[in-house]
Amino acid sequence: MMRKSNRKKGFTMVELIVVIVIILVLAAVLVPSLLKYIRKAQEAAAIEECAGVVKMAAVERSQWLADGGDAPTNEEIVQSAGANGKIIEVKYSKEDFDVTYMMYECKNGIVVIYEFDKDPQFRIAGENESNPLTIIDKWVQTTTNESQTLKDFVDRKELIKHMEDNGGLLKVDKTFVQGTIFNNDDNLYWRPYYVGQNTNRATFLYASDGNSGHGQWRAKIVYINGLKYVSDEVSGTQIDAIKDCKTLDEAKSWLETNNHFKAQ
Repeated sequence: MMRKSNRKKGFTMVELIVVIVIILVLAAVLVPSLLKYIRKAQEAAAIEECAGVVKMAAVERSQWLADGGDAPTNEEIVQSAGANGKIIEVKYSKEDFDVTYMMYECKNGIVVIYEFDKDPQFRIAGENESNPLTIIDKWVQTTTNESQTLKDFVDRKELIKHMEDNGGLLKVDKTFVQGTIFNNDDNLYWRPYYVGQNTNRATFLYASDGNSGHGQWRAKIVYINGLKYVSDEVSGTQIDAIKDCKTLDEAKSWLETNNHFKAQ
């Protein structure tokens, strides 16, 4: 009588290939849907976080207008809201303390835009909107408009102070310091500097340490007409002499002939 073999039959190569193909097909169908679901959940959380920061900004500004003193910094507003992102830009109503616009970046990189007069008020920023060059060019235009509107401001320090009190100075994005001696400097903020007089004022930006004050007029980076000029001095280079320039072209010429600045 023949004995039955105890050996178990394994998978054939064809069967293994079929199983692998099935797994790959399922992954191709399910993974994108899962990633899309995760992204939507992250975006919903980002909008909720931004909403909390917007509310806190209104509260902090209301308290500042009532009590006086220094305006709350964007970092202080985010901290008070219990969030861990950063306010890229914020605008307030000139009549009261309401927030009319905010661009907020969560720690995971998702950028949310709040617009008071839009429906919906909160939305995820498009790739171009959150581009550092788009943001800085927009801020240049904002500071130029403010400089031309506020005719009583004859001092550049007052313009900087005005921007501090109305949305804060713009933090320098890391893309502007990469490859420079300021690569590890995480405390640089843009400040407006105008040339010309009255309604003929034209504005450019210079980066210095800290989120308030004029930084002793020492510029580590200058951004003018889409060009970046980087100082070769660790503490930055004095730019106070640019005040004698009448136009942005004259200011560019001054930078290009200054041995401490190099265009990049």
